[in-house]
Amino acid sequence: MFQQEWEEYQSSNNLSILLAFSRDGPADEKKTYVQDIILRERSRIYEKLFRQDGVLYISGSSGKMPQGVKASIVEIISAQKGITKEEAAQIQAELERQGRWRQETW
Repeated sequence: MFQQEWEEYQSSNNLSILLAFSRDGPADEKKTYVQDIILRERSRIYEKLFRQDGVLYISGSSGKMPQGVKASIVEIISAQKGITKEEAAQIQAELERQGRWRQETW
């Protein structure tokens, strides 16, 4: 519906979109989940979220996905900053308090 606008945001580097459709594809193929993509793009995620003060928007199922995404982000923070996962979880919680972690799940 807004293809041109999304493409303009992406080309101006103001927006990065990473998509995962875990229910697409043949049943016998390994599924790709949001947290898999986040971990694969860990350097890019860290750069956007922490060095560029980005905002992370999560949308989709309220089942296991939000917890998996949170665990992936905590893992990235821990590795990048050389801190414990408990300390990294506090930083992730601060992102939520700052409104830089947005979640719409159902």
